[in-house]
Amino acid sequence: MPIVLNMVSGLLLAVSTVFALVHLLLGIRFVQRVSNYRGRSLSDDECPSALVVLCIRGADPFLERCLQSLFRQNYPRYEVRIVVDSTDDPGWGMVHELIGRMGVSHVSVRALTDRRPNCSLKCSSQLQALQNLQPQHELIAFLDADTVPHPSWIRELAAALQDPQVGAATGGRWYLPSSPSPGAIVRLLWNMPAQVIMALVNIAWGGTLAFRRETFDRLRIVDRWGGALCEDTMTADVLREHGLKMKFVPSLLMINREDSSFRSVCYWISRQLINTRLYHSFWWFVIAHGSTIFLIVYGGALLAGVAAALGDATAARRALLAVVVLQAALLSLFVWLQFWVNKVLRRRGEEANWGSAVVWLTIPFWVVIAQAVNFWALLRAQFSRTVEWRGIIYKIQSPFAIQIVEESQITATRTHSL
Repeated sequence: MPIVLNMVSGLLLAVSTVFALVHLLLGIRFVQRVSNYRGRSLSDDECPSALVVLCIRGADPFLERCLQSLFRQNYPRYEVRIVVDSTDDPGWGMVHELIGRMGVSHVSVRALTDRRPNCSLKCSSQLQALQNLQPQHELIAFLDADTVPHPSWIRELAAALQDPQVGAATGGRWYLPSSPSPGAIVRLLWNMPAQVIMALVNIAWGGTLAFRRETFDRLRIVDRWGGALCEDTMTADVLREHGLKMKFVPSLLMINREDSSFRSVCYWISRQLINTRLYHSFWWFVIAHGSTIFLIVYGGALLAGVAAALGDATAARRALLAVVVLQAALLSLFVWLQFWVNKVLRRRGEEANWGSAVVWLTIPFWVVIAQAVNFWALLRAQFSRTVEWRGIIYKIQSPFAIQIVEESQITATRTHSL
């Protein structure tokens, strides 16, 4: 038994060290990539005419700010098409009240009437919004109702699409909740490394996503959306098939300050991973990555306890050191990434500081919880054939055959957008 314990603990420490170094290197690569990014500044004459699509189901906490910012974009020629789930949706009245108050004329609002049987309601809404595209629409952009775009949001997407080798441009999500509740902290910690991976392996984010009209039509992307659960995750693979790249725009890292319950966050993480399993070729990497981290942290703690109980101090120290090495690397990475994000926010004139000293002292505990949640979500994503999203339960028959099996109407303002 002592020989086995020493072999296993030694192997665990070696794997932990490698993983710690890999994470730090990935963090360095991510920060270098985004720090070296110099987006081109387009003049008004260079800006292509844009269509922006926003789909709404429920009155998200920051929906009014999203709409106000969208209607006031610093962009010369753009149209906004909004599709609301129904006229009974709480977002319907909010949108019309704000349009009347702001007096905007470049916005049209429709209720979702074309509810397709084999895709999500979001995809149905987007496809309805894309009907009757006009010849002047040279750029098509999408955002989510929990995204609050800064004034140059469309202009920065358009600049990234000036490169003919770029088929789509996307931003990223970053959570800085106003209330440090357990769910909000877990989502923040889960999303930090997830965003790094999304940027490095080109997983698009539908909260900020744009295509050139010519590319969008030529690749017949709407045909794929007609049977899909989500529209964004598949983008990189579709572009790759046609020799095109997806561009991550660091300045379009969008801040979400919503609170959320712990249960909602768990199922939200599971849904993100289900989307990756269904629509991205790097699912094997995501599941191997999350499983290995769980094994090092929880397996290492268990092994240390067993070794200590059997009196093998050397094996116990190695197993415990494996846990400490990985967690120390991840915590350092989190602090470093947040420091970089703060710089991005300050350049945009947004509030950068998050969390009191007391909250930051609890982060090591919440990191361990987030790792357990991630492993649970990985297992659920791998084996689940149903997913719940905004009060709707979908049955996954195949990646491009999604069926609604249960739907509940949203009748009240939501406390979060999950």
